[in-house]
Amino acid sequence: MRNLTRISLCVLISGAALAPGATAADSEALLRLRATRDVRSLERVDDSLWIGTTGGLFIYDLGNDRFVDATAIESKLPHGTIRVIRAKGDSVLVGTDGGLGIYVGGEVHVLSPENRGGYRGVALERIRAIDVGLGGELFLGTYGLGLGVIGARRSYTITREDSLLDNKVYGTVQQDFTTFYYATSMGLCAWRDSLWVGFQAGA
Repeated sequence: MRNLTRISLCVLISGAALAPGATAADSEALLRLRATRDVRSLERVDDSLWIGTTGGLFIYDLGNDRFVDATAIESKLPHGTIRVIRAKGDSVLVGTDGGLGIYVGGEVHVLSPENRGGYRGVALERIRAIDVGLGGELFLGTYGLGLGVIGARRSYTITREDSLLDNKVYGTVQQDFTTFYYATSMGLCAWRDSLWVGFQAGA
C-alpha cells in the first residue's frame, strides 16, 4: 500500500487528474506544486510528507492521499524558498533562504538575521543543511556563510578562516564527540581530535 501511495503521488504531480473526493485546497496545492516543479527537500513527518520547494511548503497526507492546507505554517516561515526539512522528535526544522523555521506544538518559531533569539554570531540564512548533534547541538549548513552551530552553552559559526574547506556547506555528520564530517562545495573534510583533515580529489 505504501508503494501505491508513492506512485499515486508521483502521478498526481506529473499531471494526472486529482483523486475522487479531492477538495479545492487539494486542487490549488497541486496546481502550485506543478508550477513550482523544483523540489528541494522531502521529509516524512508522522503520516504526512512535507515537501520543500523554491515555491513554498506543501504537506501531503499519506493516509488519505491528499494535500492539506499548509498556509498557516508557510506564512510564518522566514522565506518562501524551502531548501531543507528535518524532523527531530516533536519538532520539524525548516531551512530557508531567510532563516530557520521551527514547527513545534502547532506553532512556528523563527530564527533569522533579524530575529536571532540571543544566538549571536551564528549564520542564520541561506540554509542548505540541518543536522542535530549527539549532544543536541543544531548544525546549520549554509550557502556561502559557513556552518552555524547552536548549542546549549555557546553558539558560533565555522568558516574557511577556521580551516573549513569552503563556506558552502551541504551536510554534517557527527561520528562521536571528537569527530565531525562536513560536506562542502570544495570536498569532504573532517574535524578529528582537534585537527582538520581534507579529502579533496588529489589530496
